[in-house]
Amino acid sequence: MSQVPSVDLARAIARCPHCRSAEASTSSRDGLCEVHRARWNLETCMNGVADREVMAAPHLESLLRRALSTEQGGTQFLAAYERQARALDAVWEAHRRGAVHLPQAVADKVEEARETPPRFLRGGTMDTIRAR
Repeated sequence: MSQVPSVDLARAIARCPHCRSAEASTSSRDGLCEVHRARWNLETCMNGVADREVMAAPHLESLLRRALSTEQGGTQFLAAYERQARALDAVWEAHRRGAVHLPQAVADKVEEARETPPRFLRGGTMDTIRAR
């Protein structure tokens, strides 16, 4: 998994008079100025390949099984997914209308996430779902 911040960003943070670089680490944005915090967030978003590797990890299966084994776990899981999907739609719409400008790589990831929901959530009859 690639690290955030990148070497270039870490150097910029160290040189920045507004950042308290002693508080920033490879896992925390605490102490960063607004400019470097935004750049850190962008680098984090750009690590899509690493995110997919994390999502494929065996612990995700265990987490999902625990969530679905509780009485309301499945409902809570789907409600959270729906909120995330609506948030992605809102971000995409704001980008599409020009209210916000996303870097192209980020816009591509948002669009991909919107267009490729999990197969089991796409709807249809059980026969249709099994055929996919």
